[in-house]
Amino acid sequence: MKKRIMAIIALLICAVSASAFGYIFEKTDQGVRLAWDFAANDGAHANATQVIYHLNCAFNVAAANQDQCHTLFDNSFGTWESVPTTSIAFLNGGDSAQTTAGSDSINLLLFVENDPDLSGNVIALTTTFYDIDGSILDSDIRFNASRFNFFDSTAANYQSLQGIATHEIGHVIGLDHSMVAYVGNALTPSIIATMFFAAVPGMDQENLKQDDKSGISAIYPNSSATPEGAVTGTVTNNTGPIFGTHVTLLDSATGVPLVASVSGPDGNYSIQWVPTGQSYKALCEPIMYPSTLAPYYQNVQTSYNPVLYNNHQLTSFADAAPPSAVFAAAETIAVTSEAPITSINCVVNYAPPHPDLLLKEGGGGSGCGCSMEDPKSGLDWVWLILAVGPIFVLRLAKKWLGRMPKFL
Repeated sequence: MKKRIMAIIALLICAVSASAFGYIFEKTDQGVRLAWDFAANDGAHANATQVIYHLNCAFNVAAANQDQCHTLFDNSFGTWESVPTTSIAFLNGGDSAQTTAGSDSINLLLFVENDPDLSGNVIALTTTFYDIDGSILDSDIRFNASRFNFFDSTAANYQSLQGIATHEIGHVIGLDHSMVAYVGNALTPSIIATMFFAAVPGMDQENLKQDDKSGISAIYPNSSATPEGAVTGTVTNNTGPIFGTHVTLLDSATGVPLVASVSGPDGNYSIQWVPTGQSYKALCEPIMYPSTLAPYYQNVQTSYNPVLYNNHQLTSFADAAPPSAVFAAAETIAVTSEAPITSINCVVNYAPPHPDLLLKEGGGGSGCGCSMEDPKSGLDWVWLILAVGPIFVLRLAKKWLGRMPKFL
């Protein structure tokens, strides 16, 4: 018998400083990766590869916008399905008259008004029910029609429905927030991942970046696709393994972050679906904002300075891109085939972070309905864990509208 656990992920919008982190999997509190169990065939699946979704584009949507509603949602699902290296697929199961989210094996997208879960500036909220073994059983997305206009791009409170839906669908299929947004210390909208935890002016959420594509391919690989590379290794200090280090592969010529992974409690990491025929530099750094992620990641180790492989310590984030001499000296990793590149190990030293590594360009700040704990640990977000009997867990994060950049 399936045990249903509920996870709620909402959109939060605030000022942010962040690092070059990559795709992260949603996980249970025990560290089990969330993914759809296509063998379950419990009504939320059409067959062995498709997830069925239902739309309510009539409830709280003007009649003139209902056709556009269907088109934008279908486009968002199609964006993920079109990644050639993933097997994930979706089926529009038709319109639904249902007006509430719940654990009912119906994956529903709808617009709500005066929903207490979407009070204030919460744009959208994804509710996912999953088994203790990580199998996703049901996932619903609610969009805040009380506060935001999703169809009139000239409105002051406009939000791109297709962009936000594409981001939220990433959560539906098991991705947590990415943090790919910076080249060195420069916030760079053109490279920001769809699953990045903040909305930034000029970013394009509607089109997936390599980090998004590699993340979804790692969860649902397409066995018929041309194999891509992998990079693996271990992160340690002088006392043992480091949990929660983000190992990001940067383009060796430009410093642009492309794809990444995070080390487990044993210090091991594995970056899958790495594009071949390219050379990279590996950046090993702490997660600056673990509070933007699932509770599993809340106890990661952060009291150390970033290093570029092979053990070139950064003194500022500018060292993670040209023309830094530190970046130039870092060892280049050539991924020429699908054969894994192993033993790309990082050794870090526990120390108070260098002052120039606390904040990046455009970071920090207030005026967003959030408070800063400190520049290193990040925003004091609310992650609410409630026990409802022995098997139910509620995970809550909110995305507030405020200063730019904005949290998603």
